[in-house]
Amino acid sequence: MPGEVAAAASLTVDDRPLTEAVNARLPAGDGDDPVAVVMADLALATPDALAALLTAAADVAIAPGRGGGTNALVVDHPAFRVDYHGLSYLDHRGIAREVGATLETVDSFRLGTDVDEPADLVEVLVHGRESDRAPAVLREFGFELERREGRVAAVRNGGPTE
Repeated sequence: MPGEVAAAASLTVDDRPLTEAVNARLPAGDGDDPVAVVMADLALATPDALAALLTAAADVAIAPGRGGGTNALVVDHPAFRVDYHGLSYLDHRGIAREVGATLETVDSFRLGTDVDEPADLVEVLVHGRESDRAPAVLREFGFELERREGRVAAVRNGGPTE
């Protein structure tokens, strides 16, 4: 079936800083399976968008976020390690080059939209599908769109979220 990825998944909670925690889980080269890292704030992610990431034909596949971050990646190269500080998308591209890993950027609006700031709620309310849980929960909490001069804002109970 298109967009379907058959794989076992596990969830690990790790209290270390993100870079350190992820690097501890990446493949070391002993026949290790690829490792996928997907940020938890991707409210518009869909199975098809994740399938595009998980089936990319590269040692490192990256779904960049707006503003230069890395929202999701798959690593299948023993020398690749992450660095989530600053412009991590550009840093990860550079690290892939340095270690000789093939690289694919997965151009995905759904994986590129994270919820870091109040204005990001607009994207969830505008682009969320009727069946998506995130926009439905936002509406349950009283969030709605408000048209302003040149922009749209997410507001709650008649007041701005900012």
